[in-house]
Amino acid sequence: METQGISIPVDLPQADVMLVSSVIDILLYQDALSGTAKILNHLGIKWTLRTAGFEGANFGLLSGSEALQKQASKRLIDEALRIGAKTVLIPECGHAYPAMRWEARMDNGDPLPFEVMASSEYVGQQIANGKLKLLPGDPTRRVTYHDACKLARHGGVMHEPRDALNALGVDFVDTQPTAEHNWCCGGGAGVFLLNRAEGLRHKAWQIKREQVEATGADTVAVSCGSCRLNFMAGAEKDQWPVKIESVVAMVAQQLPPASDHAIHPLG
Repeated sequence: METQGISIPVDLPQADVMLVSSVIDILLYQDALSGTAKILNHLGIKWTLRTAGFEGANFGLLSGSEALQKQASKRLIDEALRIGAKTVLIPECGHAYPAMRWEARMDNGDPLPFEVMASSEYVGQQIANGKLKLLPGDPTRRVTYHDACKLARHGGVMHEPRDALNALGVDFVDTQPTAEHNWCCGGGAGVFLLNRAEGLRHKAWQIKREQVEATGADTVAVSCGSCRLNFMAGAEKDQWPVKIESVVAMVAQQLPPASDHAIHPLG
C-alpha cells in the first residue's frame, strides 16, 4: 500500500515492529502517523500495520470498562503474537500508551512477550543509539516540549522525546516546571472530550500557555494527540501564534533524502 508517496506495509505475515494507529491520527493529524511510517522506512525496519489490530485508542480504559479495555488490548496482542513482533509501537495517544504498556497482559496474567513503546520514545531511542541521523536544522528556531501526563508522570518517557528534539538542531528550551512536574494541557483523562468542562479546561490550558510563552518558543512540540487537540482548541480561541507540532512529524521532516522509498514488499 502507498499513500502520499509513503510505502505502508499492510498485513505482513512476519514483522519486527507492529505499528498501531489512533482515530485522532486518521481523522486529524495524519502527519504523526505518516511521519512514523517515513522514519521506520528510513531505518529499514521490517514493520507492518495489521488490519485486524490497528486501533490503539482504548475506549475501555478511557470509560472505565475493564471488559472493553481487555477486549481492545487483546486484538492488538493477538496480532503482535501472530506476526512475531518484537515491538508494538503506540501512536501519539496518551491513554493508548498506558493501556498497552502498563495494563495489558497475556490471558494467563503473564507480562507481554514483546516491548511496547510510544512513537516518540522509539524515535528518541533510535537517535540516542546513533541509528537515526537527521539533516541540520534551523538553530534560530526556538522549540519547547509539552510532556503528556500519561507518558511522563505515568510512563517515565521524558528523555527520549527531548533527545529527538535536540537532534533537530533547533534552540530547545524546557518549560518550567517540566518532565514529571509538567503542568497538564488541561484536557487530560478524557476531559478534552467533555463539552461541559470547556471553561475549566481552557483556564487550565492558559496556565500551560503562559509557561510556553515564558520560554520564548515559536513552536511547542507534543507527543500526544489529545494534548495536541486541546492545544489547538486553546490556540484558536485565544488567537495564539505559537506553532503546535508533533515530535515524530518534526523528526520526519529532517530525514535525509530518499527516505520514503519502499523498503519491504507489501503483504
